[in-house]
Amino acid sequence: MCGIVAIVAPGCPGHAWEKELISARDKMHHRGPDDSGIYIGPGIGLAHRRLSIIDISGGHQPMANEDNSIWIVFNGEIYNHLDLRNELVAKGHVYKTDCDTETIVHLYEEEGINCVSRLDGMFAFVIWDEKKKLLYAVRDRLGIKPVYYYKSNEIFVLASEIKSLLGFTGVPREINYGRIEEYFTFKYLAGKETLFKNIYSLLPGHYLVYGNKNLIIQKYWDIEEIDRGNDTPKTMNSMIRDYNRLMHQSINRRLMSDVPLGTFNSGGLDSSLVTAITSDKIDANVNSFSIGFEEREYDESDYAQTVSEKYHTNHHLCMVNNKLFSDNLEKCIWLHDEPLNHANSVTIYLLSKLAKESVTVVLTGEGADEIFGGYPRYFILKYLQKYYKLPKLFRSSIKRLLRHSKNRKAQKIYSVIDMSLEKAIVYNSTYTNPDLVSSCLDKELTGSGFEQRFNILNQASCGNDLQKLFYYEIKTYLVSILNRTDKMSMGASVEARVPMLAHQNVEFCMKIPVTHKLYRNTTKYFLKEYARPYLPEEIIYRKKSGFGVPLADWFRDSKGMGRYIDLLKGDSLKNSDIFCGNSINTIVEQHLRKEMDHSELLWELVNFQLWKQIYFG
Repeated sequence: MCGIVAIVAPGCPGHAWEKELISARDKMHHRGPDDSGIYIGPGIGLAHRRLSIIDISGGHQPMANEDNSIWIVFNGEIYNHLDLRNELVAKGHVYKTDCDTETIVHLYEEEGINCVSRLDGMFAFVIWDEKKKLLYAVRDRLGIKPVYYYKSNEIFVLASEIKSLLGFTGVPREINYGRIEEYFTFKYLAGKETLFKNIYSLLPGHYLVYGNKNLIIQKYWDIEEIDRGNDTPKTMNSMIRDYNRLMHQSINRRLMSDVPLGTFNSGGLDSSLVTAITSDKIDANVNSFSIGFEEREYDESDYAQTVSEKYHTNHHLCMVNNKLFSDNLEKCIWLHDEPLNHANSVTIYLLSKLAKESVTVVLTGEGADEIFGGYPRYFILKYLQKYYKLPKLFRSSIKRLLRHSKNRKAQKIYSVIDMSLEKAIVYNSTYTNPDLVSSCLDKELTGSGFEQRFNILNQASCGNDLQKLFYYEIKTYLVSILNRTDKMSMGASVEARVPMLAHQNVEFCMKIPVTHKLYRNTTKYFLKEYARPYLPEEIIYRKKSGFGVPLADWFRDSKGMGRYIDLLKGDSLKNSDIFCGNSINTIVEQHLRKEMDHSELLWELVNFQLWKQIYFG
């Protein structure tokens, strides 16, 4: 795993920006502490930081083909590179290393940029074609690895992290005010825009081509375009057998490493399943890592210990308290480049630091909730479908009951009960009440927080509304989770691999009927049935915890997260062109007096204020 940087500046001599290129590269030292390199040619510069995983002694980058006409900087892993290598050697290509990066170079020579469809893995890479004077940048199908870019009339720059772009002359450091409302409503931005104006994220499953000051972006893969066909097995058992083959293939490939590896195991279904299958495939005891809290209602360490004992892992526990968490918050915001989306970003960073003491690679369970239907909000949509079919008299009675209920799920259903299913999908994915968000922001910044979400949902033409929900989640929430996992694990120089998200697995899972994923009142039903030979029932069927963090109480402790409350008071918000200070003061006081739990909104506000301090001074 690595950090990559590229700059194209036609007509500008390399020495003019060589120092900036090196500085941009070294801002990502955490992504690649083992090696670094640069290539500078006429109007082109490439830079690389390397975390050595495969062919530790070789694999220096930037890397070129035999005649130096093709150059590459690469971040990620290509799990089928040995199969591709054998094919390319048979065609006469000569290898200098044993690493997967060189396979991409030779495959590009054979097939051009369309070679990306042959790659199985997680990746972000740049190819410079000297003969064509074209730069290509590619991001993997689901967005496991990040790519950011900026374009002006003078330069085109891209990098694995935004902080590396900001040091180039001509790259502005401006807030993207038009997307602030979306951040506070959903905790993250969907689509290509970031909270930095004119700095963009290359979308998953896309590549870009830059040459002669022109930028073209092309899609090469989309779950929307998966052929669902008529070949899907009809029985649950036959589908489980097929998925078992794919899952074992995925984990086998992700065990490819020349350095020690382990697993993150929260004690939940997904990470426990990955730990179980991984342990069966490795002769030595696997290193597993989990988080614990002093607050028992948030602590899952007993479940993780149960899995560890069953599979004889070398288990490592990272106990997190308010002070440790808050001491690391600002570092994590810097690593993330933008305000943190989820509070467990910090715990993943702390867990990665612990893991680094023993391993360099970890396998995680990310992605299962999005492809199998693991969140309660999936059922809210299912309930709505049934509600709309009821007689009007029954609907009125149900609506009255929901309106007066104190149950959080009932309140969520009531908030979307009069919406179309499409609108309910988007509103049901909010984290903070949109009206509350609007009350905290300057009126000039409100009114567009949902626009991008509807644009994404409207691109889905697949099946019924629940299938559209899966599409929407994979295009939005999953990308934010993967971005979090990449930034936090790489912040500790650890490579995180996600076997649940092998593209073959995802394509197969999109063919599984929704009725096998959401069965009666059971989320993720298919995966739970699949897991029965591997895990005890107390792990499979326990209530979902979601890797939560006890923020509500922590914000009331001035020695921990409460230390940041002053960022939301008085002078800190005076003359703000973003916030309505009176509304925020009310929210803070309500939370501190325990009249309301505003911890989600306080998390977003504190993160945003710290992000402004870190990146804008």
